[in-house]
Amino acid sequence: MGYAFFQALINDELLIRLINTTNDDEKKNGSGKSKLQESNEYFAKVMMLDIMAIMINIFIIITIGSLKNDFYLPFNQFLNETVAFSAILIYFYFVANVVWEMKCFVFNLFQLFNSHAGTKAIEYIDKEN
Repeated sequence: MGYAFFQALINDELLIRLINTTNDDEKKNGSGKSKLQESNEYFAKVMMLDIMAIMINIFIIITIGSLKNDFYLPFNQFLNETVAFSAILIYFYFVANVVWEMKCFVFNLFQLFNSHAGTKAIEYIDKEN
């Protein structure tokens, strides 16, 4: 849905500004990606991360659902609890990263709304003059 907003908000003026604007650090490196290309790549990466999170969640739900209530690894209790705690910690770290990237995605979408409003204001001022 966010990417649909992104595509819907791009008018001719904003598209030209996004194509002509590059990151200062990338100018120095010579890669020179436009803001439009950066935005498209970032949105694609966030969507792939979300798809991966969904797939991992489905795998975990199926795996845990198929285990018996009294399941344990053939190790001592301390090692079982250590493995379980480590797996839960890794999972929560991954989920925290997904949530953080979604927060950044929403912020970037907010910035795009601001850019769209700015270009509309510029077009309106140009028409008035």
